[in-house]
Amino acid sequence: MKVIIALECEGTPVSIDKEIKGVGYFIRQNPGAERYGHVKIIIEPSNSKSSHNWFSWEVSEETIPLDLFDMVLEGIKSFLREISDSSEKYLWESQIRVVGGSYHPVDSSPKAYFVAGRLAIKDALLNAGIIDEERT
Repeated sequence: MKVIIALECEGTPVSIDKEIKGVGYFIRQNPGAERYGHVKIIIEPSNSKSSHNWFSWEVSEETIPLDLFDMVLEGIKSFLREISDSSEKYLWESQIRVVGGSYHPVDSSPKAYFVAGRLAIKDALLNAGIIDEERT
């Protein structure tokens, strides 16, 4: 599944020229819900040359159920908006691919995948040097 991410952002556009990877883990050992989410992403230059970012869901239903797609996407978009506001940079003309992760039938929840999506995009952008730890 592939969707366009269109965000209203201000600041300096940042394009990437190589593949970058990120992983987001949200794991809590305390009792209760919302304890487990795990997402792996790859960000790469977009071939479309549009001003938008593309989001691609490339995991099987057994790896991460499709009903968590919206929460992973919302977590990623939330972090991209946040860095646009705080650092005045925004990701431009990129493809964000969800390529892996894991799911637990009891401990996983939509909120955990929202957080895991945020952590995965943060990890990728830190690895690429687009953002720094102090600004996030």
